[in-house]
Amino acid sequence: IQQYFEVILAGMVGEVQEKPKEMILRSRNRLEGLLNLINDWLDVARLDSGQIVDNIEPLSLKKVIKKIIEDMRPLTQDDNISLEFGPSSENDLVQGDEETLEQVFSNLITNAIRYNKPKGKVVISIKENKDFISAEVKDTGIGIAKEHLPFIFDQFYRVKRGEDHKIKGTGLGLSIAKKIVDAHGGSIKASSELGKGSSFTVLLPKA
Repeated sequence: IQQYFEVILAGMVGEVQEKPKEMILRSRNRLEGLLNLINDWLDVARLDSGQIVDNIEPLSLKKVIKKIIEDMRPLTQDDNISLEFGPSSENDLVQGDEETLEQVFSNLITNAIRYNKPKGKVVISIKENKDFISAEVKDTGIGIAKEHLPFIFDQFYRVKRGEDHKIKGTGLGLSIAKKIVDAHGGSIKASSELGKGSSFTVLLPKA
């Protein structure tokens, strides 16, 4: 169905008038939202059954995150947001499943961009601790009120923040991220100040 929408919107079946085009766009967006919800639910089911994190091996966390940063750059252009890799330790090797860790950091970095301010910043840094490697995703965005912080990793919990009614989501992204990190034997925490930005820190076992 998605492919049919794209064919119509691309004008491959002839010119589409403005009003029908708006209806097609809305339908396509609803379909995308439904597909995202289904995919997220499948991820939750696989995580709960222990089937999704199954290829744990030593890998460079810096390499994983740098790839995501490059993939995310187009999202920063409209609001001129700075997305950069900050100071990082030399040792960045973790015991991890590359595919699911990409999912974790893609979610965190996407949120840091979406909930940022025009000309804001997103900085990712990596530090070495005794038994863990920590990765922090820090933004200068609109922040999260203190009373919401204990619940942001709960399934379907979404915080109403200013203009975020324009931002679509399933309410499962952070919950899935936490499940993935927990399955790695790590942890994830958040800190935030309303109006000043948020910070998400992921701890993963060293390789």
